[in-house]
Amino acid sequence: MEAYQGEYDGILSDFGMNNLYFYRFEKKNLGQFIPKDKDNTFSGVDYPIFKNANNNVLVRRCLAVPALKAHFYGELLRAAEIAGGEGGWMLEEIDKVYAQIAPAAREDAHKECPEGTCSLEESNKAFEATYWWMRDVIKGRGMEVVKQLNAAGW
Repeated sequence: MEAYQGEYDGILSDFGMNNLYFYRFEKKNLGQFIPKDKDNTFSGVDYPIFKNANNNVLVRRCLAVPALKAHFYGELLRAAEIAGGEGGWMLEEIDKVYAQIAPAAREDAHKECPEGTCSLEESNKAFEATYWWMRDVIKGRGMEVVKQLNAAGW
């Protein structure tokens, strides 16, 4: 999901593996990644799905195994199909969340702007701009991911 959503601060982070926990199940040779801190998701419509993959030993080794590579590619494609573009599931979800939080967010005098502290009017403009920017990313991301998968030979 991080590759699909264009997360630059997670498993394939610009800063090394970041913002996750790894849980190892007791008495099993099985583990699970638990992501956290998702405030840098949706980095842009054209964010590379393989960005930093060669720098990450775990991902590089996984993509060298044909079955795992095929699974990764297939899951990216499935995410694109499920998320959809205009009128798709992900856009509907972000609109639902926006409708739930927008009134309270507009009244919150303590929220910050991306550059730090600012007036309520400025922070409301930043809130609205971010919502519309995320909608634009979501609308075009699925087609872009498919394009990148095709370019990679999928």
